[in-house]
Amino acid sequence: MWQIINSFLTREDIFIQMKNENISFDIKAAKLIFDSQGKFSGNLEETDPLAFSTAEQYPADCIVLGDNAMEAYGFGNRLLNLQNYHEEEIILKITNY
Repeated sequence: MWQIINSFLTREDIFIQMKNENISFDIKAAKLIFDSQGKFSGNLEETDPLAFSTAEQYPADCIVLGDNAMEAYGFGNRLLNLQNYHEEEIILKITNY
């Protein structure tokens, strides 16, 4: 998960746009563990205590990018659900936040 997010954020066009917009991310996702053949082992490594935390444990001034499973963690309007991506809803949440 961490690797997937990081590979997207370091893509040249995305990196340049984020730099121009003064946007930064602090990735709190778990890391996928691969076996010696480079296949996902089914295991995750916790990279930060917040990786599997509820909304109350996150700083109040952050927006969380997540998926359907994270709907149950209590993030409310701070959660941008990218699995069920609705551009207008995401823009509205960011604007209002």
